[in-house]
Amino acid sequence: MQGNKTRGVFILPHGRAAKTIGRTRPDDLEIACSGTLRKYVEQGADVYMCHVANGDQGHVIIEPGPLGKIREKEAENAGKFIGAKEVFNINVSDMQVNRHDQAQIDAVADVVRYARPDVIITHNDVDYMQDHVETSHLATNGAFMSGLPGLCEHDSNVLYG
Repeated sequence: MQGNKTRGVFILPHGRAAKTIGRTRPDDLEIACSGTLRKYVEQGADVYMCHVANGDQGHVIIEPGPLGKIREKEAENAGKFIGAKEVFNINVSDMQVNRHDQAQIDAVADVVRYARPDVIITHNDVDYMQDHVETSHLATNGAFMSGLPGLCEHDSNVLYG
């Protein structure tokens, strides 16, 4: 904690709405913990949301490219709605989240370094969905690596490119 202000990051796999660092898709974060995140905001916390996967495989009619863009916008809107300070999208295609992918680990570590959270909420490492399990491990590895100077030297555009 910095003073009395909690900084929270919530990492999720992918989703439709907003997430905190730690969740997979845009809707994972919003459905699973938007009430908790809003409560953090109401108590004065800086809430950052991060989606690892982009939710591009979740529709039978809309093609992956356009669907990923729709989900990204939904996540941004959800983040604004609950008062999140910032919403990150690491933009990994659904079912491609991989705890051994160095670029993905570096991207999560960058978000954690940037947000400097006191709390990280992510998926359980025992789950029915491969992306959720991989995101849990990415959140753990990224949080660990975020504190190791010089270990994640790479292109800083990975978060925004």
